Amino acid sequence: MKDYLSTQLKESIKRAIEKQLLSIPSQVDQTFFNNLAIGIEIPNNPEHGDFSSNIAMLLAKPLRKSPLFIAQQILENFEDPKKYIIKKNAVAPGFINFSIDTNYFFHELIFVYHQKENFGRSQIGSNQKILIEFVSANPTGPLHVGTARGAVVGDVMAKLLEFIGYDVSKEYYINDAGNQVHILGESVFTRYLMRCGKNISIKEEHYQGEYVIDLADEFFQIHQDQYAEFHFDEISSVFISFALDHIITQIKNTLQSFDIIFDRFQSEKEIIQAGIIQQKLDIIKRHEFLYEQDGKIWFKSTAFGDDKDRVVMRDTQDPTYFASDIAYHAQKLDRGFDKLVNVWGADHAGYEKRLQSALSALGYPTDVLHIIFVQMVHLLREGKPVKLGKRSGNLILIEDLLKEIGKDAARFFFIMRKTDAQLEFDLDLAKAETMDNPVFYVQYGHARMASILRKAKEQGYNEILPFEGFQNFLTLP
Repeated sequence: MKDYLSTQLKESIKRAIEKQLLSIPSQVDQTFFNNLAIGIEIPNNPEHGDFSSNIAMLLAKPLRKSPLFIAQQILENFEDPKKYIIKKNAVAPGFINFSIDTNYFFHELIFVYHQKENFGRSQIGSNQKILIEFVSANPTGPLHVGTARGAVVGDVMAKLLEFIGYDVSKEYYINDAGNQVHILGESVFTRYLMRCGKNISIKEEHYQGEYVIDLADEFFQIHQDQYAEFHFDEISSVFISFALDHIITQIKNTLQSFDIIFDRFQSEKEIIQAGIIQQKLDIIKRHEFLYEQDGKIWFKSTAFGDDKDRVVMRDTQDPTYFASDIAYHAQKLDRGFDKLVNVWGADHAGYEKRLQSALSALGYPTDVLHIIFVQMVHLLREGKPVKLGKRSGNLILIEDLLKEIGKDAARFFFIMRKTDAQLEFDLDLAKAETMDNPVFYVQYGHARMASILRKAKEQGYNEILPFEGFQNFLTLP
């Protein structure tokens, strides 16, 4: 709150100075003033006021006048838009100092009190439609802690954008096509055959988590040994669909328990079946940004500043993952969104330029896509790294984490660091009820404040409301 009020005052003083600069006679071109950075700082010595600016000293050389004279000129007819500057003066060698009436802070506190949860809300977004795609983890297993950081970042970002007036939609892209889901289905099928008593082994590339065994057991409970004599290729769609349906349902339930609700789950398979990939590649071809080489179809992304051209169609005539991404993002824009925001893992950083290039080749605005890259989470337990892997089965699930530390603590930890910095998530610390745990520290502070309010009510104060003259009781800075 203190930083917010300080920023508001700095901006107010800065605008007032800018207005005064327009009235100072000068031989300097007006664009010089327009590009001038006006610094407002807090003096080290409180006797010099609450805020200070050295703008006059920056202007001395171009205006060919003494800094002190310029400072005095700026203060002539200086207008205080908020009416809380009680003292302003120019001092040698050319500083301009401002002292603020403490009533300003109390006035703002009363304003904040009445605004309640709407404090800070705005219409900056002007109801522009923004689609935020995040999580989008492969549906080949339950969500583990490694995917949780992007989930929280995306959800918090959506809430912030909604708060400032954007029309936000949240979307999860389901990668339900390709080799990964084929391996998932085969993994469940193999476990199912073992459940039926077949002498068969799990392959190294199969998913080996307990959840695969659970899926196979559930399938057996429904169908018994009905599929035990088939080869996987004959009934692959049965096992793939069964596994995907159950895992996607589990993913949705996990996200809901994390207070993350998506507006839409978009299937990659639907994009492919609708023919959108070929439609968009045909448009790029008409714009002369596709060419054939070595039996493959290439996108000329170097024409848009990418470091090399990219394959969109393999020599088998199957589209690449990049081609699917092009079609999906174009489909987003065709649904009427003004801006696209993706929250991706840092390992996808090389994708940004090529994807922006493809959208430009399709005729969409160059700045329509913005990608937030989230660095990895390094889990620690007992001070040692915990490795994650769906195929190895070494998973710490989000749902298990929430049972241990709760969703509020988990969400707090995942947004404690900037997204471009790697995060060490100490599982033991997150559960600790000590001041070393930042979540516990915040919760302790909240509990203390709640106790103050409770005791105030016990003493007859039914509503804690700022009243005229209450600043007399608050004498400490």
